[in-house]
Formats: sequence, C-alpha cells, structure tokens
Amino acid sequence: MEEYRELDSPVEILDSLLFVVAVMLEQLILRASSRMFALAALTIVLRQEVGGSHTRAVRPALPTNDRQFWIKLLHLDLEAHPPRAPILSLTLTAEPGSTSKVQMGLFSPQLPEPGRLDVMLARIRAIVGEECVGRAVLRDTHHPNEFRMEPFAVIAKNVAASSSTQPRVALRQFRPPKNISMALQNERPASFFLQKERYIIEKAYGPWHTSGDWWNPECGMWNSGI
Repeated sequence: MEEYRELDSPVEILDSLLFVVAVMLEQLILRASSRMFALAALTIVLRQEVGGSHTRAVRPALPTNDRQFWIKLLHLDLEAHPPRAPILSLTLTAEPGSTSKVQMGLFSPQLPEPGRLDVMLARIRAIVGEECVGRAVLRDTHHPNEFRMEPFAVIAKNVAASSSTQPRVALRQFRPPKNISMALQNERPASFFLQKERYIIEKAYGPWHTSGDWWNPECGMWNSGI
C-alpha cells in the first residue's frame, strides 16, 4: 500500500524557514551585542531552485537586538513577498547600528514603542502596498498634489534652534476646488471674491507652467501662483 503526502503549505514552508533564520539571527545578535552594537537592518537572500535568488530587506525605525521582534518583521515581509520556487540555501546579513538611548524629559509625553510601530506599519504595508505607507515628501515642482512617499525615519532635531516667528499660511488648497471671481490690474491678480468675501492679493508669484516644471520651456500653458 502506497502512502501519499501532500506538499507543504506556504505557511508550513514559512515556519520552517523562520526556524532556521531564528538560529542564524541569534548568532548575529550575540556578535553585535559583544561589540556594543545593535542590528539596524537585516537582508535575507534565498537561493531558489529556479528563477535565481529572492532578496528581501527589513529596516525598522531604530536598531534593536530583540530577536522576536526581528522574526516578526521577517515573517510579515516574507508573508507579503513569498519566494516563487523551492529554496536551496539562504544567506542572512545584518547592518550594525548604535544602541544609544534617548533620555526623555520628566514631563515629556510617553512615546509608543518603536518596535510596536514597525510591526503595525509592516501589517499595513501587507494590506495596502509598500508604496502607500510612509511620509509624504513634496517634489521639486509647482504642480498640485505632487509628492512621493518615503519610509519613516527617526530624524535628530536641534531643539535649541530658534523657530521662525513669521506667520505662515496654513491653508494652501481647497478640497474640492472652489470657484472664485478674480480682478486683474495691469494684467496681474489684484483681488478675488470667495464666498461673498473680497480678498486683496498682496503678493503674487509666477506665472508658472501648469505642468509644475517651471524650468522646462516646452511645457506649454501657464498659470499664476498667489
């Protein structure tokens, strides 16, 4: 009587892979800890039976030596981007980082743990896609709604630096757009009416290309910025 065994499910394959990764990760953490470092990033390279290699990298907001935390990040990343063929071998490399601590003030608000934030962001990326998670950074253009997404990062700021006391405009654009009536003087915007109110234009800039790329002479139409 012959016995047949079904192929391992993707969950079983991932669990077996992470079991091997956990052993390798423990050695990396021990080596980093002995030199007063923490792991800032992990890169796993899976050599597949067909299709070359499958490479994934994870980088949390802050370096850490928490093994369970790294296993969770790798689990979520490989679950969202699984290999497409049987795995022959794997290579795990780490990037060292500083283990320095940040001293909080006595009356400073309690911040969330960076590890919990990274796990939550990894789960969100698995649902909506990596290109939809991060911080919005404006592009070098005057075209409306032009920005790119960058990963979250902890940026050191000089709290002693003096901030500007100049007033800033908080509202840059109405959503959805509103219709206005514009009055021109010497072919320049002078005032406009919005919701039955008249506003005087003190400064106007432009005209700019409607494409937003003011340095490109072949963009065509123009508009004015106020």
